Amino acid sequence: MINNKIVIEIRGIGFPNKGAELMLLAILEHFKDVDLFWCMAPKNDYIHRSVYPLWQKTEIDYKGFNVASPLSLLPWKFRRFFGLISESEVDYIFDASGFAYGDQWGLLNSQKLAAKIIKWKSQGKKTILFPQAFGPFTDDKHRLLIKNICENADLIFARDVDSLNTLKSISNTDNISLSPDFTPSISVSTSNVNILKDHICFIPNTKMLVKGDDTEKQHYLNFFVELIDSAIHLNQQVALLSHDGDRDEILINAIQQKVKSPIPCFYIDSAKELKETISKSKIVVSSRFHGLVSALSNGVPVIATGWSHKYQNLLADYNSISTLFRSSDIDAAKQELRNLVINSDYYLERQSALIECQKCHDASIKLMWAKIEHLISQSR
Repeated sequence: MINNKIVIEIRGIGFPNKGAELMLLAILEHFKDVDLFWCMAPKNDYIHRSVYPLWQKTEIDYKGFNVASPLSLLPWKFRRFFGLISESEVDYIFDASGFAYGDQWGLLNSQKLAAKIIKWKSQGKKTILFPQAFGPFTDDKHRLLIKNICENADLIFARDVDSLNTLKSISNTDNISLSPDFTPSISVSTSNVNILKDHICFIPNTKMLVKGDDTEKQHYLNFFVELIDSAIHLNQQVALLSHDGDRDEILINAIQQKVKSPIPCFYIDSAKELKETISKSKIVVSSRFHGLVSALSNGVPVIATGWSHKYQNLLADYNSISTLFRSSDIDAAKQELRNLVINSDYYLERQSALIECQKCHDASIKLMWAKIEHLISQSR
């Protein structure tokens, strides 16, 4: 605590990933009327963090050592000029990793969190794991790490039933609950003219070529190419949209080289503007999780592909599991696209169903915030 103001550290945000940035934005927007100190360990270039009211935590991990710890020795009257907050001043840790704890990532992330969370608890800090995917955890060592995390965190929100059941099978503590992704709570402008209004937006994901199985890797590029060509054949306006800075650039360029007609590609720096762009699209074809969330939560029908259980659960939450395809199911995906474009009744039906689903999600998100606010109020 600094000057009687609560200090909250946000972890798990990886710039320039726009999905991660949306989670940061949702947290800051919810607490915009509360006088707090926000900080983050400087794991990314300062230019990304400088957009937000984030102080710098004096923590830079290098081969297991905090090389920034000497900065904590500076008195507050000097550190405040540089925006530096030390470990001892942090009251709450908000983990907004999205998906970092599971067999896909190995043991390292879970090992780091398990060690830190025990230390934080001994220091009287409160830890909240915001809605994210968990698991699977097939290794006994991994399950033990997760058990330690569950038993030492104050609140854990699993954003899908599979993740919830996975955690409950390891530690049936009462601090674990189900809550959907919370980025739909970010306000979206309805007045600005959007450059991609009524477009079909294609949002690829390089992770499909890394984390997907062999079938996904083999067919993924053609999946996007053939759907883009189909959309153009149906006289639709189309565009590629980057959701992760320049990291998808090679994949986007490969798609552009194979499509029959040149199509525009947009790199949008602001996460909120990207969300607004997606929300005003006609249809979204995506394998970016938060690209899908931004569409579904605003009533935009999607055609989805994915590399983990989080995609199946997300589409199921919106009663849209039939619009999740493997990359090899190109013909079925093209038929879904044709139905959405040609059959206006079908399109409106899908749109209406998504809007109804989001009403239920809004209630669940409010309940999540209520639990977090209650925890904070008890600690004051």
